[in-house]
Amino acid sequence: MLNTAGASALGLMLHRLGQQEGIEVINIVRQAEQVTQLKQQGMRTVLNSSSATFAEELSDLCHGQKIRLAFDAIAGETPQRLLAAMPDHSRVTVYGNLAQKDVALNPGGLIFQDKSVDGFWLTRWVGQKNFLQSLLMWRRAQTLLLSALKTEVRARYPLAQAPQAVAEYEAAMSGGKVLLVMGE
Repeated sequence: MLNTAGASALGLMLHRLGQQEGIEVINIVRQAEQVTQLKQQGMRTVLNSSSATFAEELSDLCHGQKIRLAFDAIAGETPQRLLAAMPDHSRVTVYGNLAQKDVALNPGGLIFQDKSVDGFWLTRWVGQKNFLQSLLMWRRAQTLLLSALKTEVRARYPLAQAPQAVAEYEAAMSGGKVLLVMGE
């Protein structure tokens, strides 16, 4: 499975969840430093989308490992880049729009290679569950919050120091969350 959330907190959570479920998650990041950071955290395969050889590396990996599912938090041109590298009958699920751009697709892959793109919104998905399904899902989520879904917090700032907190977060956005707290 491919994941474009990469070095974000969500990317780390997806990686840990994949490990627990026996699914290898291939992470895609946008900076060389993030490749090193994620490999130090135990991720085996991390690709840099800014690399000159990215398209070739991604295609070789997708075809070699028969990867047919990708989750994309970026949108814009990214779903097409992923689909172009993936074998026939592949799917990209878009769950974010970090690029803040419309998704651009080549219809040839959709028509002639049975590739597809769909969207996922957690709120809608949860709303489609019945009471028992919701109860079981929330129970599992509570368990996972202590392991795979745990969020790393690197700093806490009182509300009065919000500008410093924002500056620290912007300096290394993938280095863990920075929280603003009231009453400290």
